[in-house]
Amino acid sequence: MAQTDAQVRADLAAAISAVATDSVVFDYWPLGFQIAEWPAMLRSLADSDKVRAWVMTRRSIVTERLPGSLSRKISTYAIWFFHYFHAGDDTVPGGDSEDSFSAELDAVINALSGEGRGEGLQVPIIDILPFGAELLHVAQCEIVVTVC
Repeated sequence: MAQTDAQVRADLAAAISAVATDSVVFDYWPLGFQIAEWPAMLRSLADSDKVRAWVMTRRSIVTERLPGSLSRKISTYAIWFFHYFHAGDDTVPGGDSEDSFSAELDAVINALSGEGRGEGLQVPIIDILPFGAELLHVAQCEIVVTVC
C-alpha cells in the first residue's frame, strides 16, 4: 500500500507522542529562520511551559527500481528533539535536565525501532546549543522509511 509523505510523518508523530507524553510533537517543520524565536514555539504546557518538543520533515527521497516495472521510494526524515537545559543541584537527585532529555530520547529510539522503519532512529548529533537567551539540549535525528 502506498503511503504519502503526510501519512509517514503522521505515523512517526503518533509513535513519538505515545512515549513522549510531556512533549509537543509536530508532524511538520514549524520553525522559521529566526532561531531566537524557536523556544517560544516549542513550549509544552504538559511540562510547565518549558521547551520540550519534537519536529520533523522529509529530507530526501531515493527511488529504487525493482524487477519489472516496479519501484519503491526510500525517504529520509529529519527529526529534531528540543529539550530545556538546566544544571543540576547537588542536593536534588536527578535535578539535571540531562537525565530527562536522555530518558525521553531513549524511549523514542526504542519506539521507532519497530518493523518497517529500516534501522530505526539514528542520532548522529546530540548537543547543547543557545537559542536566543535559552540553552537547549538538541538531538538531530534521522530515520529511513521505505514506502512501496
